[in-house]
Formats: sequence, structure tokens, C-alpha cells
Amino acid sequence: MQNPRIEHLSPAQIDALWPEIKDLIARLEDDGSLLYKPPSPNYIYMTLKAGISHALAAFSGDKLSLILVFEFVPSDEGKVASISVLAGKNLVKFKVLYWNDILTWFKEAGAVGVSACADERLASIYLRKFGFTHTCVHVSMRL
Repeated sequence: MQNPRIEHLSPAQIDALWPEIKDLIARLEDDGSLLYKPPSPNYIYMTLKAGISHALAAFSGDKLSLILVFEFVPSDEGKVASISVLAGKNLVKFKVLYWNDILTWFKEAGAVGVSACADERLASIYLRKFGFTHTCVHVSMRL
């Protein structure tokens, strides 16, 4: 990565980068065979603009390479950073470069934990590379 950096995006940056962010999120959508469907780009945009969700963006030079969208949600033990989208290239490089800083930032923001809902492929990366623990199985049914 050339001149890698990560930024917590402002509303103005979200608007400016939205075509690129939308493209990364859209790549997560499947052909309908998976029961877990990531949030749609339109839903993510709405939650970002409303201040419900936050976006951390990784850049290589001037090019957006990865987007992490999360929101703080309450739990019995306190606030949890709940990841709704992690999309882009080089997830393992992203983890090596930024994950510890992101965890520190979550803690400084008052979070006591991090959670994520993901399809099996991404969940296996979270478990093997990011330090997540398998805590439950989320099931769903299409009607």
C-alpha cells in the first residue's frame, strides 16, 4: 500500500466518497443464495448521514481501499461497537496496519466489546485473523 492511512469519515467526506463506498459495499451483495444479506448501500448511507453509524476508511495513496461501518449499541455490560460492513481489498493488511488502533479507539470511545454479523466466509476471517470469538449462531428465515 502506498502511503496507507485510515480516517474516521465526516459527513462531507461520506458524500464525496459515496460512489466508491457504495461500490465496495455493493460487492458484498450475493446472488440470493445466502440467508445473511449485508445491509444495502442505501441503508448504510442513511445510517451514516443520520449519525447512527460511523465509517472508518482505509486509503492507499488517494484511493479508497477499504470501508468499515459500525455503530455503538447498548449491551448488558455497556456499549459495543457493532460492525455492519467490512468491505474492500487486503483485509489482512488492513488488520495488521490498523486493527489495534481501531480497538484502542473503540475502548477510548467507551466500548466494552466489538461484535459483527457476517456470512460464513467473512466470519471465518474475523475468527482466524481479527481475534473474534464464536459466541452464538444467528439464524434467519426468508418469508
